[in-house]
Parts: sequence; structure tokens; C-alpha cells
Amino acid sequence: RGECMMRLLRSLWWVELLGFSQHLCVFHFKMHPVLKAFVCGSISGTCSTLLFQPLDLLKTRLQTLQPSVNGSSHVGMITLLFKVVRTESLLGLWKGVSPSFARCIPGVGIYFSTLYMIKQQFLLDRSPTALESVLLGSTSRSVAVICMLPVTVVKTRYEVIFLSLF
Repeated sequence: RGECMMRLLRSLWWVELLGFSQHLCVFHFKMHPVLKAFVCGSISGTCSTLLFQPLDLLKTRLQTLQPSVNGSSHVGMITLLFKVVRTESLLGLWKGVSPSFARCIPGVGIYFSTLYMIKQQFLLDRSPTALESVLLGSTSRSVAVICMLPVTVVKTRYEVIFLSLF
């Protein structure tokens, strides 16, 4: 499994571009498995945040949108997307990415490290059944949500206050 992970990481263009390829051996051999699960989850959280931030921004703006004066209160996601790109540029879709990073990067890391610890504690060396997989995932997600709830509240309040200025 470790060698497959190394090949996967080396195949990513940005790993080579940022010069991380020479550090992958240290990442592979010297890191505790729980810490490795946390780091891999954090990398996953970073990628998913970058990918889905535009959708999160549009969702938040749709939720906080005030009805217009002229009577038309329905604004669609595509209309809002074009409005954001027109008024704030394409990079405006990633506005407010910092609070999302603050929540998702450690949150996904906590999820994967908790999942690993629970599997090691209760399943020993066997694969989980379908029901056990559901219980493992829901327990790990619950731990991550509880840990990150204060950050989620701050993120949501920041977005609402920040977006009310526009």
C-alpha cells in the first residue's frame, strides 16, 4: 500500500513542481500511520476546498440574497455565477476561501485519522462489513464535526457578514 501511495503522489504534477518529490521518502518511512492519515486527509481537504469553493460561494450568496425591489425575487445559480464573474472576475469565485481552508483542511484530516484509529482499534486485521463501514464512517465524521463546529460557526458568520457588505 505504501508504494502505491508513493507512486500516486509522484504522479501529481504539483508535487514535482513544488519540489516535494525528494521529501516523499521521509513522508513514507518516518511518519506514524495516524499522522500520515491526517496529512493525506488534509491534502484531500485542500484539493476539495479549492475545487468546490465556487459552489460554496454561490450557495452562500443564494441563501443570503435579499428579494429585489422590482418584484422578481427568483435568482438562479447560473445567473448569479455570471454576475459574480462579471462584477468580481473569475477569481471572485474563490473569495472567502481562507475560512473554508480553516475548516476543511483540519476537518478532513481529523476524519481520516479518526477513521484509521477506530479501524485499528476494533477491526484488527480484517476488512469491515457493510454495516461496520457505515458505523466507522459515521463515527469518524461525527468526531470531525464536533471538533470543527466552532470553526464552522465562525466561517458561516464571516461569510454572512462579509457578503452583506456586497
